[in-house]
Amino acid sequence: MIAFLIVTAGILFLYKYNVLDRADRYLDCIQEADKALVEPGETIAYTVTVVNRSFWLFPYIRASVYFPGAFELPEEEVREESSWQKTVSRSMMILPKGRVSFRLQAVCGKRGRYTLHDVLLQSGDSLGLSTKFFRRHSDGEIVVIPKKLMDEQLERTIGGFLGNVSVRRFIHEDPVLSAGFREYTGQEPMKQISWKQSAKGLGLMVKVPDYTADPVLCLILNTDTQAPDREELIERTLIQARTVCEQLEKHRFAYRILMNAACTGALSSAGGIGHGTGDEHYRLAMEMLGRASYACERSFVQLVQQAMEQNDQTAGYLILTPSFSDRLPGDLLARLSAHSGTEAVLLCGEAML
Repeated sequence: MIAFLIVTAGILFLYKYNVLDRADRYLDCIQEADKALVEPGETIAYTVTVVNRSFWLFPYIRASVYFPGAFELPEEEVREESSWQKTVSRSMMILPKGRVSFRLQAVCGKRGRYTLHDVLLQSGDSLGLSTKFFRRHSDGEIVVIPKKLMDEQLERTIGGFLGNVSVRRFIHEDPVLSAGFREYTGQEPMKQISWKQSAKGLGLMVKVPDYTADPVLCLILNTDTQAPDREELIERTLIQARTVCEQLEKHRFAYRILMNAACTGALSSAGGIGHGTGDEHYRLAMEMLGRASYACERSFVQLVQQAMEQNDQTAGYLILTPSFSDRLPGDLLARLSAHSGTEAVLLCGEAML
């Protein structure tokens, strides 16, 4: 009997020393979110999976998952809470070469980029006599985009601007863009006659302008402001920017974005995104707006000058800025309008109710 107890104690000691005390060698943790780009208030489903890569049994494992303080979770799930962090914990037993998963749901109503924090694992025996803590790194992130704004006045302003761009496009067609040629009917203006094509012996031929080619618009997003409630006004401006992008997508206008706000995380904005349209371009624009920080990389004036220095066929400029006090030099706005041939539109986040 004594020999049996000695052997049993020896086995338990070896198990504790070689397995439980070295659990960090055998256990891994995978943390995933079902989406990386979310609307404010949209439910995010987290899946946490603890994996046992050994042939040993782990009778007690406790996984603690940390969420940013801005996230909302069911009250019964939260074990610890502070202004900057919330903790959810689950206990489990993991069989040899097994894995255990659990799901959590969270909601975040504040725009921004959030990282998935490391998971803290605690291993031990069933009696709690032996405990070991170790972390598993996570490099995932969640980007919450600006909330959707229903503003009829803003939509009318954007609609009027797009109407001016379209009218100018038909009146002053680009001589480079041509859909082909057809016979002269006597109704076309003389400037549309192609003398080169007519000289081929086919009679008078006129150019057919390609009105289907989308004009490119430029959205200039400024965050350089000295207004007292600076951060709140920047948030309003980013909300306006989302509305502008949605209207441009709705009317199928290609657009590019120039921005002087620094972006956080993996996305390198390089001051904005190139021109385009469609679902992928819109997703990239929303990700950039979600990642925008309150840090400013260059001044308002430098941002506008950069827009004019780019040698392109911009058909119009939409300028978004936080406050009415954000002034441009007197001639700069006029020069911007002259650069595109369409009067630039200036929108202020301060104007939002």
